[in-house]
Amino acid sequence: MFRAMWIAVLASLQVAAQTSVPGWVRARALSVYIVIFSLGQAVGSLLWGGYAQIRSIDEALLVAAVVAVLAGAAALRWRIAGAESLDLTPSAHWPQPLVVGEIAGERAPAVVTIEYRVPLERRREFLVLMAELGHVRRRDGALEWQCVEDVAQPGVYLEVFRTGSWLEHLRQHQRVTADDRALQQRIAALLDGTDPPRVRHFVGGEPGAAIAPHGPQPDA
Repeated sequence: MFRAMWIAVLASLQVAAQTSVPGWVRARALSVYIVIFSLGQAVGSLLWGGYAQIRSIDEALLVAAVVAVLAGAAALRWRIAGAESLDLTPSAHWPQPLVVGEIAGERAPAVVTIEYRVPLERRREFLVLMAELGHVRRRDGALEWQCVEDVAQPGVYLEVFRTGSWLEHLRQHQRVTADDRALQQRIAALLDGTDPPRVRHFVGGEPGAAIAPHGPQPDA
């Protein structure tokens, strides 16, 4: 019975580790889970073994049982939830950047700028959503991210983020999930509606091929 319950717990943890992250980062998430799980087993064995040696085996088992019950109760009260409601399927809604000629994938860095025009009465809500979008950009590979306002034109914002290389930015296009698209649509609904966000791409390195600035695109 104990073995069956232990296998069920392990299976549940494995499933949770795989379904709570997008597919492109699943292998890394599983590796982190395995490291932490193994470390927990090793440290836990050392601690409980030491406690049993100092006190007694019976007392160590009793304390461990009490701690397990308290941990279960705490998990019901302060559970880490929400992953089951996420739609992590790739959205594939970002258009490929318009370029002139061939751009070597190792050219670095790659910088993307997106200009938004927001009515003044919606700025607070816009900034809240942009902070959430900043987490998404960093999660998908951005090394730096900023959202700044034009001092001469209040309500005009420029989002700027940088990736390590042009290839790394192209990978960002494959990492956008359906939930990310919903967030971008919520941001687009706050704009003034005159012009869609203007997206531009820049790249460093040898100028073997030039980047052509984008025209307006609704989904950055």
